[in-house]
Amino acid sequence: MIIFLYGEDTFRSKQKLQEIVEEYKKVHKNGLNLIVMDCQGADFDDLKRELETVSMFKEKKLIILKSAFLNAEFEKSLLDYKNSLLEDKENTIVFFEDGKADSRKSFFKFLEKNSKSQEFKPLSWPQSLTFAKKEFEKYGVKIQSEALEQLVIFCGSDLWRLSNEIKKLAAFKIDSAIDLKDVEQMVNSEIETDIFKTI
Repeated sequence: MIIFLYGEDTFRSKQKLQEIVEEYKKVHKNGLNLIVMDCQGADFDDLKRELETVSMFKEKKLIILKSAFLNAEFEKSLLDYKNSLLEDKENTIVFFEDGKADSRKSFFKFLEKNSKSQEFKPLSWPQSLTFAKKEFEKYGVKIQSEALEQLVIFCGSDLWRLSNEIKKLAAFKIDSAIDLKDVEQMVNSEIETDIFKTI
């Protein structure tokens, strides 16, 4: 099986990758056949060896290939090897791009057609509100709706920042609901940050 994860929202794409790894570890406790390869400086022969070597433990392999699109030579070798990738029913191969992937490339088109692919686009305003609300629920902390809206305004669609600010607020306010004043005092707005960058 081939899985392709990419997109600007690296917070959710990395979450998805972690889910895949955790599911694999549930089934294969020793994790000896979990291989992570950064393709930027990798040699394709190393990957080929991993794919063609049969596991001693009769375990399926989970092979995570990061940044294959950033190594033109590696990418070309993958394209030449594509039939073998398609024939491999034993292993799960995950292509993970930390950000956007070039949709004009032949290898992108191959992955889009032959894999379970998922693009992680930045969340819209309502989706960011829903995300933030669920994060607070995970910590068992309540937040007033106007405070939630202000927090999302301050952080924009940057889920890394939003997640960190939620963690900070949740640790600060355990006994009562987070209000607008808490958010305004504890969270710097993205607008202020941008102004300081330009000065």
